[in-house]
Amino acid sequence: MGVYESEARLENRMINQLVKQGYEQIQTDDVNSLEENFREQVNKHNKIELKGKDLSDKEFERLMVKISGKGVFQSAKELRQKQDIQRDDGTIIYNELFNTKDLEKKVERNVKRNEKFISEFENLLNEKGLAKKTIRKHVNNASLYINDYLNYYDVIKMEEGVHYVHGFLDGWFIEKCLWSSKNSIKETAASIKKFYECMSEKEYLRQEEYKKLCSEIKDNMDEYLEQMDALDNGTYYDIF
Repeated sequence: MGVYESEARLENRMINQLVKQGYEQIQTDDVNSLEENFREQVNKHNKIELKGKDLSDKEFERLMVKISGKGVFQSAKELRQKQDIQRDDGTIIYNELFNTKDLEKKVERNVKRNEKFISEFENLLNEKGLAKKTIRKHVNNASLYINDYLNYYDVIKMEEGVHYVHGFLDGWFIEKCLWSSKNSIKETAASIKKFYECMSEKEYLRQEEYKKLCSEIKDNMDEYLEQMDALDNGTYYDIF
């Protein structure tokens, strides 16, 4: 349930950010109308790059081939990247589908905001008398989650991140972290639980949210480990 909830939330965030940047939101069940509206928006927001010449049918088709057929999380990533499109005359242009400069500033502010939470977490671990090596491991794992993952597809605050852990452990960590293993999955999950336990004690989130996180990790740990096995034996991508 957790992964579907986070995908829905991310989808809404993507829509809201696009609307704020001037994209027009429409309600339609017709794919052709949806694509035509998207084409108009791309032309509108890339007037300078296009030099006043809207994308032709073939050029727009090339763009759609590059960005279509992806899930919500991957689509969020694609929106943040400039898309290189070959024009009919052979020249290459770079279309921006999302205001990445504005997004980068938001990421910087979010990482800066997180410094307080990481510091409080580290202080708590020191107070509990944990070894410096263990503290460093927990702090690095927590930082990976709130500073890398929560800013990877969208800018998500630490407090809201308690709802996104499943997507992190179920795929992102396994795919993106070269050191991922069964043991590191367990260790990282333990660090995230400790971090959010601290945050709940500091009353940045409700105890119920923390308990739900713990239950979700416990209930899905076997699935995370199976995903790791699949990656190791070369069948991971067959799942999708």
